Amino acid sequence: MKNPNETPHEPPTEGLLSVRTLGILQAGVVVGLVVGALSFAAGQPIPAAALIGLSALGATVLGLHRVVERSHRRRRTASPPRGALLDEGLQRVEQAVTELTQHIEDTITTEAEPMT
Repeated sequence: MKNPNETPHEPPTEGLLSVRTLGILQAGVVVGLVVGALSFAAGQPIPAAALIGLSALGATVLGLHRVVERSHRRRRTASPPRGALLDEGLQRVEQAVTELTQHIEDTITTEAEPMT
């Protein structure tokens, strides 16, 4: 029987790492393992192959981070943020309403003046 005072368990909305970070780290680990294994197969001692693999991992992570960040920044600057577009749209609507109101007032004033 359930206790009515218990709150249902809700899964966390955000993870510890972003999908972008996980993808970059996964690619770095794969490259590091492959380079380390190939170094060992080429005759390097295990500690040297491990250092070579870790160096490849670090270089891959750094390189992918820079490439993805650069493309993300370029995409972000290519179009204005949504909030700016909404603000600009609201300003245009306010300006149109003001102009329309002024036109209506001018029309009413013109028609209300007695003809002489």
